[in-house]
Amino acid sequence: MTGLKLKDQPAAERPRERLVTHGADALSHAELVAILLRTGLQGTNVLEVAKQLVHKYGSLRALAGTPSMNALSRYMNDDRVLVLVSMIPPKV
Repeated sequence: MTGLKLKDQPAAERPRERLVTHGADALSHAELVAILLRTGLQGTNVLEVAKQLVHKYGSLRALAGTPSMNALSRYMNDDRVLVLVSMIPPKV
C-alpha cells in the first residue's frame, strides 16, 4: 500500500470520508494523523506516513507534543491538533 494513493482507494476506505460517515471514534490513530497531514511523501501515501509517525512516537499524545506537530498546528492556524489531543484519553 506504500505506493497506492488514497485517491485511488475506494471512498469508503479513505480516512476523511470515514470520518464524515462514521465519526472520529471509528478511525485509527494513524487515520486521524493522516487527516491532519493531508499529504504523504513521494512514493509513500499519507496513511503510511501517519502510521510510521504513530509507531515512532508510540502515542498520539507524544506525537502531538513534538515540535513538528506544534508547527503544523500554527501552520493550520486553527485548533485541529488541540482537538486531536483532547480526544486522547488521559493516561491512568
